[in-house]
Amino acid sequence: MSGLDAQRVAMVNAVVERRGGVKLAEADVFAASVGGVRIAEPAADLALALAIASAAKDRALPEGMVALGEVGLSGEIRRVGGAGRRLAEAARQGYTTALVPVDAGAAPPGCG
Repeated sequence: MSGLDAQRVAMVNAVVERRGGVKLAEADVFAASVGGVRIAEPAADLALALAIASAAKDRALPEGMVALGEVGLSGEIRRVGGAGRRLAEAARQGYTTALVPVDAGAAPPGCG
C-alpha cells in the first residue's frame, strides 16, 4: 500500500464488501496513491471505496468526478472539514462532478 494507511484500506475494503455488497473475498486488492503521496486523512475514504468497487465490478467511474467523505464502519458517509475549500480546488483542477455527503454543503460553481 503505497502512500495509504494499510489499516484504513482494510477497513474501507471490509465496508465495501459488507455494506456495499461487493464480493471481494476471492479478490486481491491493491491500493496506492499517485506518486506515493502520503494520504493519512479519512477524507479520501469515499474515493477509495469507489475505486475498490469500480475495480471489482470492472466498471469505470465517471470522468471528471471527485469524491470526498469519511466512510464509517456501518457504511455511513460522513462529511469532512473544509469541504467547500476542497471542492473549490477540485473545480479549479477541472473536476466537473462532486460526490459528497448530503450535509457537506453546496458544491461551488463548476462542480455540480
